Amino acid sequence: MNKKAIWTFIFVLLFVGIGALRFFYCTQLPINTGDLPRHIYHGLYANQHGIDTAGKTLSELDPKWEWVAWSDVKYNYPILTFLFFMLIAKISPTLFFAKLALTIIEAFNTLLIYKYSKDRLLAFLFWISPVSVWWVSHEGQFEPLQSLFMIGALCLLRKRPTWAFLTLALAIQVKLTAILMLPYFVFTGIRYKKLFLTQMVFFITGFLPSIVAQCIYPMMQQVIPSGPTFSCSPYRWNVFDKTIYAWNPAWMVVLYQLMSYVLLGLFLWGIIKWREIKSW
Repeated sequence: MNKKAIWTFIFVLLFVGIGALRFFYCTQLPINTGDLPRHIYHGLYANQHGIDTAGKTLSELDPKWEWVAWSDVKYNYPILTFLFFMLIAKISPTLFFAKLALTIIEAFNTLLIYKYSKDRLLAFLFWISPVSVWWVSHEGQFEPLQSLFMIGALCLLRKRPTWAFLTLALAIQVKLTAILMLPYFVFTGIRYKKLFLTQMVFFITGFLPSIVAQCIYPMMQQVIPSGPTFSCSPYRWNVFDKTIYAWNPAWMVVLYQLMSYVLLGLFLWGIIKWREIKSW
């Protein structure tokens, strides 16, 4: 085999190996977070009694679920996250299936990163990142769902900017942090002067799920207050403030911080490499 074929074989072998590790992690119980059971139980109740059950805590819905983490908190994530876990609960309301579904989405995100960057190494680093492997496949955090819409929106922005704005609106309705991409999208969309108004219409139209949900239960009143005050995020600027990392060990915090900043640096390097700035 030539050199290129050897490297391709190594990439495929490592990709599959990490996939096997991820699958194994899907079979294990989460140990750092308790979010996933809450998502699934809320999805179960919504499937049985209606979407308005998101306006109540699990403890209010059934006192026997008081042992579940955050059972005293109303569902405080946007509507697309809620609909996703309603679907998971409908198909198979288990921790394994939820984590497996999120892992499959993360694999698709890896392909989208390759499609966007044309850089196999960058996509591979995303797939093997300990941040992703642990928090998605082991702990069941749902960030891959948000990433799916965010990376998809970036891919669409090049050739179908109108649909990119709608996809970004969907990403925001998974988790509000996706709104930080809006200035870049607006700056890029201005180049298409004749389409910019259409892009804004599509962006606003993309929020129809939230508008409908707001008519059923006070979604925004539950989502917005939880954003700036929630303190258990694994990504923080002040790594020396131990109180915001709950029970996570120091080595894990440092590792995830390093991985986050290294990946951020790689993405910035990629932007310069692909001359995205010059294309503005």
